[in-house]
Amino acid sequence: MALPLGRWALAGWLIFAPCLITPTTWAAPLTESALASQRRAFVDAERALLSGDTVRLRALSVQLHDYPLYPYLRYRELSRSLATSDARTVRRFLADFADTPLAPRLRGEWLRLLADQSRWDDIVLDYRPDGDLELSCIQRTALLQQQRTAQALAGFDAAWLGEKTLPGRCDPVVQAWATQGGLTPAMAWQRFTIGMQAGSTSAARQALPWLDPEDQDWARLWLAVDQNPALILQDSRLQASGDEHVEMIVAHGLMRWMNRDSVAAAPAVDEIRRRRTVTEEQLLPIERTLAIYMAARQHPDALRRIDAIPTAYENDTLREWRVRLYLLRGNWRATIDAIEHMPPAQLARPAWRYWRARALEGIGERSAADIAYRELASLRDYYGFLAASHTSQRPAMTDHPVAKPLAAMQTLASLPAVNRARELFLLGRPYDARSEWALVMDNADPQRLRAAALLVADWGWAGQAILWLAKAGDWNDLALRFPLPWRNEVESAAHTTRLSPAWLYAIARQESTFQPEVRSPADARGLMQLLPSTAADVARGIGMRLNGSSSLYDPSINLKLGSIHLRQLLDRFDGNMVTATAAYNAGENRIRDWLPSTDAVDADIWVETIPFVETRNYVKRVWEYTAVFEYRLGLPVQGLTPNKVSSWSP
Repeated sequence: MALPLGRWALAGWLIFAPCLITPTTWAAPLTESALASQRRAFVDAERALLSGDTVRLRALSVQLHDYPLYPYLRYRELSRSLATSDARTVRRFLADFADTPLAPRLRGEWLRLLADQSRWDDIVLDYRPDGDLELSCIQRTALLQQQRTAQALAGFDAAWLGEKTLPGRCDPVVQAWATQGGLTPAMAWQRFTIGMQAGSTSAARQALPWLDPEDQDWARLWLAVDQNPALILQDSRLQASGDEHVEMIVAHGLMRWMNRDSVAAAPAVDEIRRRRTVTEEQLLPIERTLAIYMAARQHPDALRRIDAIPTAYENDTLREWRVRLYLLRGNWRATIDAIEHMPPAQLARPAWRYWRARALEGIGERSAADIAYRELASLRDYYGFLAASHTSQRPAMTDHPVAKPLAAMQTLASLPAVNRARELFLLGRPYDARSEWALVMDNADPQRLRAAALLVADWGWAGQAILWLAKAGDWNDLALRFPLPWRNEVESAAHTTRLSPAWLYAIARQESTFQPEVRSPADARGLMQLLPSTAADVARGIGMRLNGSSSLYDPSINLKLGSIHLRQLLDRFDGNMVTATAAYNAGENRIRDWLPSTDAVDADIWVETIPFVETRNYVKRVWEYTAVFEYRLGLPVQGLTPNKVSSWSP
């Protein structure tokens, strides 16, 4: 029977294990057969560690001393017993594996433990700067305990004036800084202002105790306005002009109000202009933002507000929405005038070259439009494909495979970090694999990025290859940029749901860049970024039982449910791939609100005037990617269809 993984058994193995290995031997090259065998042994060793089977753990560790992931086994064992480990053992690990991501990871755990135990001398000895604010404050606190006050407080003003909330471990440092006279009321007000303007009220509130009484009153009023922007018109303290506090608070309140409801905020903006409680320089950018927000909502007053902004205060977004509003009105001559009002750099972008050609066609200047379309059709992108459709040209599918930089690839493949990354990827641990790659890709030049992309593509890591190839500026290797992973699963899902496999590939590439482990801040998961609630509804509808939300990281399950969800959206939007794509991103209800109220609108105009920039760009990319995947799959290249977007018909 295995003995419990107790303090003495564990400590004994840790002291014994370093004798088996030096930092140079565990990176020695192994054959693929040996690696496969050691990979299995490594997984068995992890299981033994978790179960407390020290006998099997020791036996397996002997086999793994030259395996690339041996440091990970050492780390997991030491991390589990850190509270009972001695400093010598921890420092030996930190020294032996300093060139792995595990050293800073364990160091952070160790320093937090030392702080909990008030072991200040050990903290000073073991701390290394790494950009972690909490660990920095732990070290500063340790220096304070050693009476090294000047060193402890040096440079702390930079942390204080940051936008982030300070961790609780910084409290002793803040108190000491204030005692030493560094934290003045002016410095406190500066932090409060920075926090509020960054939208971090928690960071701002940390300054409240250190403000003088008058500024505390202003700060509390500012926080109240943040919650209820209408106070800018109601509170008597906010009606005076020429006061810096009033100007900042009122400007903040207007922006908060507009972010919540731009139409409701519009009269308040006009009233503030009448009262002159903020300066012209502060108000004009606010009015510009209001005009853009109202244009996105297609408000009847939007164009007037856009035209009221002085030319000196226009920006690209404002000028673009002026064009979009004219597109919605079908006013082609005004569209041309608005585009030609743009500065040369903006006018040269494919979007506005395309819309200028469309407008020329709209006023009957077909010859000039054809010339513009044909020039644009040489581009392999959304607007190039649209332009090609207007001239019956074949879409441009520029495809130039990247030449393999074999020497650079061999150099990378020989690095210990890359060997560890490969093993981690093959074990299905991409996050750890990326941490290893980060060690060798910091400030990488295009040659190294290209070599890394080709190397991981050989491993089957499609998503990472796409990202690095893009960073290298190599846009024309379509096999690498638009690979066909999980092809059997994609084509099976497409066949079952009667959807284009190219469309499914396009959605998956845009959603996750073919990284099945991805989880979004909104909790969307997997290749097609399904929310657990959506996946559960779809699964319930087909009588499928999900084994928890983690099953969405399985590509076959995710593709099956994602394709059914997309099919359902397509059916609800009368077979319109454009609006179904938008609904996949922004939600069905929003798209219904954005549909034309009466007459059908050309699909390209509808896409160009989608209110949310994220959804607008999403649909454009999926349209473009669908065409490229059609080319890659040997299908007729069409992109998304149809050519019109109609009103909602329940």
